[in-house]
Amino acid sequence: MYWLMWGILTFGVMLEVYGTDIVYRDQHIIKQKTTIGYFIFATVSMTLMAVLRYGQGTDYLAYAYLYTIDYYPHVDLVNKEPGYVFFAFMLNKLGFPFEVYAALLAIAEMYCFYRCISRFSPYKTMGLLLLYPTLYLTYMFSGLRQAGAIAIFCGFAVPLLLDKKWLKYVLAILAAACFHKTALLMLALPIIYKIRYKYVCRLVPAAMAAGIIICFLDVSSILRFILQDRAYVYMESWGNADISIMGLAERTILAGFVLWNTWRTEAEEDRIIIFSKIYLVGYMLSAVAARYSLMSSRLGVYCKALDIVLIPMLLYRMKSRNRKLVTAVVLMYAFVFLYKNILMYIGQGGYHATAWTYPYISIFNKEALALWK
Repeated sequence: MYWLMWGILTFGVMLEVYGTDIVYRDQHIIKQKTTIGYFIFATVSMTLMAVLRYGQGTDYLAYAYLYTIDYYPHVDLVNKEPGYVFFAFMLNKLGFPFEVYAALLAIAEMYCFYRCISRFSPYKTMGLLLLYPTLYLTYMFSGLRQAGAIAIFCGFAVPLLLDKKWLKYVLAILAAACFHKTALLMLALPIIYKIRYKYVCRLVPAAMAAGIIICFLDVSSILRFILQDRAYVYMESWGNADISIMGLAERTILAGFVLWNTWRTEAEEDRIIIFSKIYLVGYMLSAVAARYSLMSSRLGVYCKALDIVLIPMLLYRMKSRNRKLVTAVVLMYAFVFLYKNILMYIGQGGYHATAWTYPYISIFNKEALALWK
């Protein structure tokens, strides 16, 4: 099922890049010959795959356990995300099983991503393909709380940021923070309108240098004092402060791609420049925190999520030959990271499977979960 979905998305990308004529008018996408039907089909397919899943994702069963033992009424809402807790508590009290809650979250999150992609991306199915290996399979399937925060950020906060509706933007970020408090960092994003893009570009090497220095220094005691215990746990868990070389390399390559294609642009109000600023801010957060792999990914993921629209926008503005070449690279990128993440799920979940036979288990065959472990 996982590879079938990759094939569906890959076919859609090929249709878009080679068979669709797309033009901009006042920075709004106007389709002359559209593959919007295929995009909707792919979106619905991904939504159904997420809605019907069972036990898929590292933390799925942990969330299900907390839901079933009536854990949420006893949660300290000051130190936990009240949005996730409130909806879990309400559905539990109404008698709905966890599968219904997970399904409703998946529908809401896919709507948010659909809203973002359909508004900003010229190659919409490519946006879904970029969403699929990491944001979809890692966060939507496993990191349920932060997936909700990322989805609200992409679907509602980003459009408000681009429209300069500051109060509504703040409210959207506060709503996202109700699902994961790391979203509060995005309250500082409006400052990008005050910083020229060339200065943002110059800060990138400085952030990389800072990340390298932190990697070789013992700053744990300082960070524990500044961040307090809960935030410090993020740095010490999932690998005990190991550097994720592949994750950092991926972000660095994508940031380099963005810089290479935009650093000469002087139109500060161009949407590509605004998206590039946001994306590079996320990269700098990840680079500075590179020593702590979980913190690095959690802090930068909101801005990195915008590669679902930024990369298609950059590809559209390329010459035809270069666009086709880079599209092939994007397809390979999705393949490699899908393969990598499936292997990670197998290891973390204790499945007796390979990357090619990793099972998709749905609510209709729950008993199969035990057979694969």
